[in-house]
Amino acid sequence: ADHTPFIFDDSIEEGDIFPERDIKETFTNSTQVNETATADFCETNSNHLITCLTKDQGNNLGEIYKSADGGNTWTKTNYSDDNKGIVALASEDTNNHIVLNEDRLLYTTNNGASYQVPSTTFGQDDLCNNNISYNCIGSTDFGPGKAINNIFTAYRGITADRNHDCVFYYTDWDNGRFSISTDKGKSWCRISNDLPGSANDFERTRLSSIPGHPGHLWINIDNELYRSTDYGVNWSQLNTIPNNHLVRAFSFGKGIPGTGYEALYIHTENGQVDDQIYRSDDQGASWIRITDHFEGEVWGGIKILEGDRNVPGRVYATASGQGVLYGDSDLLATCDNEEKLVSGEFDDNNNPNVPDWNLFVFNGASANSYINAYDKAVVDVSSVGTQPSSIRFSQDGISLVNSKVYLIQTNIRGDRDVTVQLRNKNTGTIIYEQIAHVKSSNTFFNFIFPSTATINNAEVALLIGGDDSSIYVDEVRPREYCEGDINRINYDDYLYLNDHLIIPEGYTSRELIESNGKISSNDHTIFSSNMIYLNPGFEAEQGAIFEALLDGCN
Repeated sequence: ADHTPFIFDDSIEEGDIFPERDIKETFTNSTQVNETATADFCETNSNHLITCLTKDQGNNLGEIYKSADGGNTWTKTNYSDDNKGIVALASEDTNNHIVLNEDRLLYTTNNGASYQVPSTTFGQDDLCNNNISYNCIGSTDFGPGKAINNIFTAYRGITADRNHDCVFYYTDWDNGRFSISTDKGKSWCRISNDLPGSANDFERTRLSSIPGHPGHLWINIDNELYRSTDYGVNWSQLNTIPNNHLVRAFSFGKGIPGTGYEALYIHTENGQVDDQIYRSDDQGASWIRITDHFEGEVWGGIKILEGDRNVPGRVYATASGQGVLYGDSDLLATCDNEEKLVSGEFDDNNNPNVPDWNLFVFNGASANSYINAYDKAVVDVSSVGTQPSSIRFSQDGISLVNSKVYLIQTNIRGDRDVTVQLRNKNTGTIIYEQIAHVKSSNTFFNFIFPSTATINNAEVALLIGGDDSSIYVDEVRPREYCEGDINRINYDDYLYLNDHLIIPEGYTSRELIESNGKISSNDHTIFSSNMIYLNPGFEAEQGAIFEALLDGCN
């Protein structure tokens, strides 16, 4: 309330800097609209924005404006209802949106040149061939009174599907009946009566479709949180809310690396005073409190939460009269590429033994280690033993943090494969293990992976066996890997991206990129190499962009 939307850029990170551009200043044909009712964006083309504005707080003029250039310029549509509206923009077709106001729901397929009243009875066309399965169980009621014409209501009971074009959803706030449209809003079917109704249209109910997870819907209604995994046909209530608090607001954003799902956010109250904001990294099974009253983080009534879709673990909130707040996850804020080894390079020629490294032999193996005149660690094998990993060249005392991403780099020469392993030294549990296909010339290997636990004493090891020739190791360097730090990788030879969510980057390696990882919806990832192996389990979720560029191929 009290403003039309305004555009934030990176200056939001500087703190207490109000955006320079109120979008009202950019209108090409404005009337006396001064306040925001709702806003939305196109999932697959986020430069396309839509907002519904009103003249003032009460029951009066509503206008819809659209932008095709990220909010730099705006054009008014031909929406003519004298009501504020809740808007939802289709996930691909930027000409298609719906608006729910106090009197009715309308749809447009021509970018707002004209609006139509939909059919609320049985029968739908699946215009985009999404093959969503449902049964109509009744008609849909769009009003009057289903969207209260007051600027201070925060009800958001409609949304576009973030995975399927042409698909919209609607929740009737006072009885919980849930409906779907698969034909751009032209007709609607009620498919569920599972949700509760609400006695207060000022509740901050918000319906959300999760990108990259077709069929996944979340809604906070009647102060509880519900989810569906089958497009709203069936709903289940989450009973994991901390301290049995009321769920007053809900949102999602880019997930913490390695979790495989969007981060979920809730604002809770204990029934008397405003309480806390929580984040879930496991689809609502557990919640982490991310605000602290003892640090003065008390802001009054939070109406809207919005997770950042690009920065993992970042969430924004509107606080009554106090502007826009945001916070970052401490799981990611300290990522600094810190190297974890005491001695990662072997350059101490005055030491006859390899400093800070241990050599263990098992199963009848025999070997010794030293640094040669070329600053390389040499594991001189005289007997390989009975197992392919009978010789262990390792260093321990390495600390890891759960969900942080790590990079192991090593340069090896030899005549046998070497297993690169990271394990919890205290428990013996293997954290990460990959085979390096070593050659007779120096070869760089790069391994990127997330830690699945916080460990104070991890061990990195090269496991050796096979024959009695020596292995030459130039370096072994575990370090934290931060989003945007792809340039720190030595691209000469091999890159492995296995068993985890892949950070969106442009990955380049001269010889080989190998992966069985996952690329999240809306991420853009490029593999460029002479050979690219996409192993079983590799996935690019719907909405992701994946490019494989083979060097030397036209």
